[in-house]
Amino acid sequence: MWRALYAAIFGPSKQNRPVATRHNRRAVPVPDVGGKRDETPAPPSLSRTPFAVAQAIEGEQAAAAIAVSPQPKGSPTPPITPTSLSRPVDLGDGIGFEMGIVGEGHYGVELRRIAGTRQARGESVEFIATLQPEPTNPYDPQAVVVFSDRGKTIGYLSREHAMEYGPVFAALAANGQTAQCKAKLFGGTKAKPNIGVWLDIDPVEELLARLTNAQPF
Repeated sequence: MWRALYAAIFGPSKQNRPVATRHNRRAVPVPDVGGKRDETPAPPSLSRTPFAVAQAIEGEQAAAAIAVSPQPKGSPTPPITPTSLSRPVDLGDGIGFEMGIVGEGHYGVELRRIAGTRQARGESVEFIATLQPEPTNPYDPQAVVVFSDRGKTIGYLSREHAMEYGPVFAALAANGQTAQCKAKLFGGTKAKPNIGVWLDIDPVEELLARLTNAQPF
């Protein structure tokens, strides 16, 4: 009985004090036998609750997973842009515009920027176009994209023309050259609101002869 009364007044004896363990992370200071309190702070590693420790571990594991996680598969391929080479080659002869391109209806914003108000006034609108194979095209790996004078897509060569001029682009790539030519806008008027693009490009045999320094046949 006296032990119960002693414990009620002075707290549990030293043998019954709570001890900090891995299951009891923080020991609460209790009065000593002489009425003094144990002011010794709990170790830092024992001052956090199991819940806080678990949160910290999960946060560290999540950060490590993000740091080493690879890029997700199926990421979009960066859009192709004109190759900046030091030796552009003019594929035309400066006489006329023999080849129309396709798909320009999807790039009306860029074509209207090129046209400005000149077409509405009846003026001729010409500029330098860049042609570049687009092997990453998901619909046709032999596609050839056509860029405006500021590097924006304005259309493509037709599939037949892309296949026909394939050897020309292969020769240009082997020589470290890029294809350019004069382009002209047609339409963009009240009578014909749609804008088309025609290119000044020589025949394949003439271009191959020029690129290989041989005489045309």
